[in-house]
Amino acid sequence: MKYLILVPAVAILIASCNNKEKISAPAAPASVKEVTTVVPGKNYKTIKLGILSPFAMDSANPVNWNIANEDTTKFFRDYAKSQLAFTLTFSKDSACSFYDASQKKTFTAKYSVDDDPKSGNDETKPGIKLRVQYKDSIEFGASKTPAEMTLTYLVRGINNNELLLETGNSFNDRKLVVWMKAE
Repeated sequence: MKYLILVPAVAILIASCNNKEKISAPAAPASVKEVTTVVPGKNYKTIKLGILSPFAMDSANPVNWNIANEDTTKFFRDYAKSQLAFTLTFSKDSACSFYDASQKKTFTAKYSVDDDPKSGNDETKPGIKLRVQYKDSIEFGASKTPAEMTLTYLVRGINNNELLLETGNSFNDRKLVVWMKAE
């Protein structure tokens, strides 16, 4: 009798785990040149948020794009709303600008693209990286000190109108991935 209940329950569990919505994300770039020829002159706006899986078994599909449907807490909704405001605008040369929702401010910057895993602080993850350098000020004590800041994004996917970036931001200790579309 136990098996009559256990077998259908396990079958339903396995079927529900494999029933994740398949999302056709852009493929990872093959070279630095691919990124440097696609992004100039485009204005990208975030359209979707994903969370990177920490498990090796998810290597075929590492990003959970359904997190907005799964986590309905007010905290996550507020976090997602602020992250969806992120934009990146590239000029025809190495200049760019981006909107930082946490500071509610647009920054002008310079960008570069490379595939050097040793460049930057504590970076060991291989792949093509988009580096955005800008000037900001750090408040220390009662004064503000000018500082050169660098944001590094791992380019997880790209095509003519879309860009997938693994950000330095995280939610529940899992990296945030943004899906951006050119306007």
